Amino acid sequence: MNSVGRYTPLTAYLSQWSQSSRGDRPKSLALTSVPVLLLEFTADASTFPSDTALWSEAAKTRLTHHKLTGANHYLAGQPLLVEAASDRIAAWLEGL
Repeated sequence: MNSVGRYTPLTAYLSQWSQSSRGDRPKSLALTSVPVLLLEFTADASTFPSDTALWSEAAKTRLTHHKLTGANHYLAGQPLLVEAASDRIAAWLEGL
């Protein structure tokens, strides 16, 4: 899988990943009132439990958290987990 940075304009890349970015996604999420679905991919080598904790804390009681055991970052080569993620998203949306 290629890095998303290869296909992202420089300004967008810096806005998302630069240490000097003013964007703080969990902090911004905390300012909203929308329901949140967090799908945690347990085999994702680029997302850590501390990241999940930040998002969970930001969403507080609006959060529905589901773990997809063995799921990697892009669900590459994992068609059954793609289906499981899709089903989970659809069920969550139906419940809104």
